[in-house]
Amino acid sequence: GFSGGVVEAESRRARDAFSGSVVARMQRSVWNETHIVAPAVQNFEQSSTESLQPRYDKYQLRASLEGRTRNGLGLSGTVSRLRSVIPLRGYTAGRNSPTDENEKEQVRENTSASLRADWSDGDGLEISASVNYAPTDERYFIVNAKNGYYDLKQGGPVASARVNYQRGDWTWRNTLSYSDLDSSRRSQTDYWKSWRVPARWIGA
Repeated sequence: GFSGGVVEAESRRARDAFSGSVVARMQRSVWNETHIVAPAVQNFEQSSTESLQPRYDKYQLRASLEGRTRNGLGLSGTVSRLRSVIPLRGYTAGRNSPTDENEKEQVRENTSASLRADWSDGDGLEISASVNYAPTDERYFIVNAKNGYYDLKQGGPVASARVNYQRGDWTWRNTLSYSDLDSSRRSQTDYWKSWRVPARWIGA
């Protein structure tokens, strides 16, 4: 996979007129019609991994506002909430546990908020700043394990300020950025036990 690198993103400037929007989206597996080849139907229906998602629910809500003051200061803000739930089998190959949940859920949640400001003097000077906060909270489970849930939490604030000044054929750019990102993993229990059946017991 990809790791590292630098991305320079230019955020859109706020519109002059005050405006806003609210968007709600919902995706559900019951609204889909999936065609699976016969040999794979059982594996699909008894899936214990997100790579085969027989059922899922996904919800997203986003609201945004933007506008510009008489002095030319543009402001734009967005708040978004995304949540998805994927029910899966807790044990592979259709196995059942008499002491544990046989159906478990992966849950993924993301709440993001961003605020951006921009201003220009109309004579080559442009100033902009932005603040973003987008924490994620995800819950997974270890297949074929009791008390195997674990939570992943990550994210944190990211802020940046940019000054551009253009005079003739010359352009001066300066960017200052700050981020404080954390990542953690917490399991349902603080121990791990495993066992296997001795070979001499098999077939006895």
